[in-house]
Amino acid sequence: MVHVVFRALVKRCIPAVVAMDRLRAHGQVLLTFDDGPDPEHTPRVLDVLDSFGARGLFFVPGLRIPRAPHLLREIVDRGHALGNHGYSHRPLPTLRWADLVADIETGRRAIFDETGIRTRFLRPPFGATNGPVLAATWHTGHRLMLWSADTMEYGRHRQATAAMMASHLLSYRLDRAIVLSHDDHPVIPDVLRQVLPALRAANLDVAGAVGALPWHLGARSTSTVVEAGDVRDRISA
Repeated sequence: MVHVVFRALVKRCIPAVVAMDRLRAHGQVLLTFDDGPDPEHTPRVLDVLDSFGARGLFFVPGLRIPRAPHLLREIVDRGHALGNHGYSHRPLPTLRWADLVADIETGRRAIFDETGIRTRFLRPPFGATNGPVLAATWHTGHRLMLWSADTMEYGRHRQATAAMMASHLLSYRLDRAIVLSHDDHPVIPDVLRQVLPALRAANLDVAGAVGALPWHLGARSTSTVVEAGDVRDRISA
């Protein structure tokens, strides 16, 4: 509950140069996807996005990359972007400073090793954040990205149909929205098939937001990139 309150304060009080939950430009929607790559469902999500000319930002936990490492390069090759979701997918506020920085940096390294891409945006697992998480985000050269709309397939709509999720999502004010979804969920491709035509009918751009993001950050990483094994050892300790 504390992290939920802090996340709300971040959205209201923290400058966008540090953390963002909405886009700057009107007329755009940013589709974001957490927790892949999933060997079955991520390709289905990519196919639907392609069919509507949409582009997304995929937040990848390093621990889950071995499920389908080739999909990271496919995501990029198909015009999408990658973001850091940490390595262990543990709530970051529960980690001590050294482990917190290591988890973020090791997640970045895991993505870099597969793609050669150095991530610029971090989404904390579960959206859980606090002061040290904000500090570590900036320390590692990332910007924190939260969200302003949520399909809630792992929340109160866990048992909902695709039509119910789509209706819920379309109830948000979606101009300038950052949408949270999950590419490891079996229903999301069907949700996208229903939502994307509605967004296009509302003259909302579902492709340009990825390229318009502020990819060049003022902060530089001053921490040491650690090997994935170091974090695995800390997790199992």
